[in-house]
Amino acid sequence: MVFSLREEGDVDEGAGGQEQGLDLERELSQIRSAPDLAALQETRVRLLGKKGVVTARLKELGGLAPEERRARGQEINALKQAIGTALEERQAELERAAVAAQLSAES
Repeated sequence: MVFSLREEGDVDEGAGGQEQGLDLERELSQIRSAPDLAALQETRVRLLGKKGVVTARLKELGGLAPEERRARGQEINALKQAIGTALEERQAELERAAVAAQLSAES
């Protein structure tokens, strides 16, 4: 699924503007395959950080008409929630793997 997060804050599912858009499936795949916590953190910052792609689009909502702002805000928040959930799940997996590795090294 591709969400195009264009300059004016529009979020269009299925749009193909890769340079301005965000390929949700690609990003989720990258999150799920993060090799370690540092790589996962870099992805989190790039997407959801203070100057992240999704955060920048949320900031642009203020310039939209109220009814458009509501619709676009819901779409962007759904995107943000999907990314956040994937980040949390992968972080838990990596932390469990680290604990298991430590326990096997100690025994």
